[in-house]
Amino acid sequence: MRIVFVMGPVFSGKSIYIKKQFPDARVVKMKVYDEFISSASDNDMMYELTENAHYYCREALVNTVRAAGEDETVVLEHPMLKRDARDFFLNAVREVTDRPVECVVLKTDPEEVKEIADHQPAFIRLHDSEIGVMDIPGEDEGFCSVTIVTNVLK
Repeated sequence: MRIVFVMGPVFSGKSIYIKKQFPDARVVKMKVYDEFISSASDNDMMYELTENAHYYCREALVNTVRAAGEDETVVLEHPMLKRDARDFFLNAVREVTDRPVECVVLKTDPEEVKEIADHQPAFIRLHDSEIGVMDIPGEDEGFCSVTIVTNVLK
């Protein structure tokens, strides 16, 4: 089994990259967040929903790794901007397997971000904001390899 974490800021092309590079993979993503966040009536509820979404995603990751066969690839699609988030999900994988975990970091070219975000300034600013706070992971965090990808659409 191959386990890959694909991380990067919003509109960095994570889904595009995964579809191109891992077309047959079992993909775990935080879709639950997208579906429920619109129901938040205030910031406190939004924070609670966000925290819960991380736990749902973690559970989905654990269950997917358990269910995957030897010849399958499991991909986690998540921003994981900070080490705490990466540790949270790496520890989840370690609960069920000692398989190596690869990390792919998307640092998309600004022109590609404009294309992915459909030239919408708010989305582009959000991407720029997240890239400014993103920590680039290293193998010292527990990954067997860290690959930085800059040309997602090519």
